[in-house]
Amino acid sequence: METELYRAPEDKLFRTISLSIKDTGELRMDGVDMGDLVEQWWGDYDYEYFVTIAAANKDKLLFNLLKDRYEGKASAVEDFKQYLEEREIPYDWMTWT
Repeated sequence: METELYRAPEDKLFRTISLSIKDTGELRMDGVDMGDLVEQWWGDYDYEYFVTIAAANKDKLLFNLLKDRYEGKASAVEDFKQYLEEREIPYDWMTWT
């Protein structure tokens, strides 16, 4: 699974940022800068950098991202369901009275 998050061609700097889940289950956000400025700064045409989250830590990341997004919102459950539906992510729904 992979997607591009950002792409910005600029005069002397071109940057892309992507997000992927590797076959190992790791989550990785990669950045690549290319262009004249990079060559001036680093002596090479491209500069790559990334953050990797081990598969064992993805649940902690997911939990905290959802907490940050929905904490303090009375509509959290409805908003979360809508988010899942918009992205066609299957989920179970149940009510209890």
